[in-house]
Amino acid sequence: MPNSQGLTPLDVAIMTNNNPIAKLLLKAGGKESPHFVSVESREAHLGSLVIEAERRAGELAAQAQRDGLSLEACDKDKQLRAWEWRCKLYKRMTTGFQHAREYA
Repeated sequence: MPNSQGLTPLDVAIMTNNNPIAKLLLKAGGKESPHFVSVESREAHLGSLVIEAERRAGELAAQAQRDGLSLEACDKDKQLRAWEWRCKLYKRMTTGFQHAREYA
């Protein structure tokens, strides 16, 4: 079942080139997301995920800088780190997807 970003564990494993996990998920009956009917739609979706993560990280970085060291700022810092991590993951997935397309 896809997560809130429309991705299944198998999608993430494949697009991050994690072959051992992808094989394990396939053996266990893992499926790719039904949201992607074409290569282009998958690529567009990944692009929108990267843009959203960059936007959210930028907003949180600006808020954290404005707010200083308050308790609320600490929460914003945690959120910022989470969005930065997502951004890196989505970029890694985009790269993996593009490399897989080259060899398909």
